[in-house]
Amino acid sequence: HKMNDNNKTKEQLITELEELLEENAKLKKVENQFNYIDKLIQDKEERFKSVISSIDDLVFALDKNGIFIDYYQPYDKDDLYLKPKDFLGKSFKDILPKNIIILFEDAIKSAKITEAVQEFDYSLIINDKKMWFNVKISILKNSNGDFDGISAVSRNITRRKSLEEKLKKAAHTDLLTGLYNRRGFYDKFKTEMSRFKRNHKLFSIIMGDIDFFKKINEIYGHECGDYVIKRISAIIKSSLREQDIVGRWGGEEFIILLPETELEGGKISAEKICKKIYSNTFSYKKNNFKATMSFGVSIYNDIMSMEEICNKTDKCLLKAKKTGRNRVVCCK
Repeated sequence: HKMNDNNKTKEQLITELEELLEENAKLKKVENQFNYIDKLIQDKEERFKSVISSIDDLVFALDKNGIFIDYYQPYDKDDLYLKPKDFLGKSFKDILPKNIIILFEDAIKSAKITEAVQEFDYSLIINDKKMWFNVKISILKNSNGDFDGISAVSRNITRRKSLEEKLKKAAHTDLLTGLYNRRGFYDKFKTEMSRFKRNHKLFSIIMGDIDFFKKINEIYGHECGDYVIKRISAIIKSSLREQDIVGRWGGEEFIILLPETELEGGKISAEKICKKIYSNTFSYKKNNFKATMSFGVSIYNDIMSMEEICNKTDKCLLKAKKTGRNRVVCCK
């Protein structure tokens, strides 16, 4: 063997050395490529972790049978139905409340059909507080493109729901009195119309207007006028049942809906309010004065629209004004 090596020419040795150097260079190049790819993967993982850590949502993975198999929780939460780890190994059908199971099943079915993200909102009582959550359901596929599981992303939307409720209330509430405004009353009226169609129980409508309100503004000022409107609103509200609905129709005019109340009952309620207002003395900036109201009362029937019954009631109100004010006139 040594003799064979010794017999190698200088040229052969140089050739072999060049081949070794070339092979080493190739290996080094491959190693550099692997290092580069590994760096890219690490960077992507870091970016992914950074994105995930910025998400305030709770993410669950379920297998195709609806079993919870994994989760991601950015931090400990005190607004959860259960701790995330308590979901693992269990079916959503066995661990979620019944009302949410139905929503969950419907969302999964729709996601399978449309292959689009499905979402729904639900509420739970947690630590004696009502909390709202939004859930987004997506289907997961394997490398063959077959259905392989479910992704469920849960977000606490209690603050958003609270804001929506406040905005809705503001849109339906008269700012001066806190009563329903025209839009809010109209929604309640539609609800009562629907109830009437189901049970055929009549309801009364009362419309009232403050007498000589323009003179009150002229003599005592518009701030006093606002005071009178607020005071009369409180008197009307305190004179009604809990189920009765009262709104400020506009200006110095009010409207009342009395569920399951016939015309005579509506008349009695209107007269009670009328007498109560008349018996009160209004005091504003050392000025004491009286205020009165006139009322029209009518009964709803199923051939009337809201506009028709309001117009009919308003005519009775005008009649009360023309015949002396501080009185109640019923529509026949």
